[in-house]
Amino acid sequence: MKQFLGFALLPFLLFFPFTSKRLVATTPAEMTAEIVKKIETRRGNWIAMKADLHLYFLEGGHRAACRAELAYQRLEERILLKGYNAKEALLFVFKTNDRNFEIYLPKQRKVYRGDIFTLEDSPDIESTLKPLDLYRALKPMAIPLPQTEIKNLEGGNISLRIMGMRQDKPYLARRILATKEGDVQVEIYYSFEEKPMTIIRRSNFKENFARRIVIKRKTREQTLVFDRIEFFP
Repeated sequence: MKQFLGFALLPFLLFFPFTSKRLVATTPAEMTAEIVKKIETRRGNWIAMKADLHLYFLEGGHRAACRAELAYQRLEERILLKGYNAKEALLFVFKTNDRNFEIYLPKQRKVYRGDIFTLEDSPDIESTLKPLDLYRALKPMAIPLPQTEIKNLEGGNISLRIMGMRQDKPYLARRILATKEGDVQVEIYYSFEEKPMTIIRRSNFKENFARRIVIKRKTREQTLVFDRIEFFP
């Protein structure tokens, strides 16, 4: 009788672990939606911040640095960044209001105004820090789910590929490397020919915000190191 019960229960015992594993498995689309939600949640519930930081510039073997003050309203995409030299003289004033930007350079007595995206890489702007680079660096841009796919999962990190459209043809527009908790460590923006244009690296996360951000575009590199940050809900 014991032997009979053992054989009778065998199909059930084999079936139970098989179904339990398969039922909790998720599809690539569900996994993508889950990590995108984590990234959005990871941004925190603050809507504004003030910060003291240092900016480091590297271009063509030349190095420079300055102290800066930042005021940032995240919902309205308003940025006010002021840079000062070692003698506390004003070097520049950088403002954005959504897509519109303004850069004031006291030494050159010049003011540049325009649209962040249309003047992305304009040679007419004599500024090491490009408006779109700072705009992208302070927070990861929105991630459209229909155009996003998980490429791989390695060592606890997640790689997302975000596709764009150019003349009705898809191309790789952006790639994101994030932790499983949702911190976006690396963002790479590509040209229409799928060549890397801008690379943003974030590290030293505290309160869900990177205290060190490195922006690399061609031969130019800027590093933002935050000394003090105050968040406002």
